Amino acid sequence: LILRIGELKGNGKKNPTYTGLTQHGTGGGGMIGGQVNKLTKYAMSFEGLDFIVSGHTHKPFNVPDARLVLDAHNKRIIEKPFRAITATSWLKYGGYGFRKQYAPTAHSLAEIILSGDHKELRVLQ
Repeated sequence: LILRIGELKGNGKKNPTYTGLTQHGTGGGGMIGGQVNKLTKYAMSFEGLDFIVSGHTHKPFNVPDARLVLDAHNKRIIEKPFRAITATSWLKYGGYGFRKQYAPTAHSLAEIILSGDHKELRVLQ
């Protein structure tokens, strides 16, 4: 997902571009730590992501993380922050979750807020 805000021929500071990845996802373990670790480790496979959104585990979370990126053009290493987000489940408790003895999870809608005049990403959850 590539979101360009503002003028196409801007300088990149007042018209930021945001990059994201959304996938259904897969399991990550029975505890939230395993789910966070799996998603953040997967996100490290992609250069330049601002955010990654997954589902599947039904446990909503929003975790800030960062990776080091080589900027060969400017001969430096920069820290590139990103957000790992798992979307809430919209299922009511019961059915297979009950049969497999999964605990119910909270419903918590994640809202991604992108600034339009400078590069800033916030997540409300």
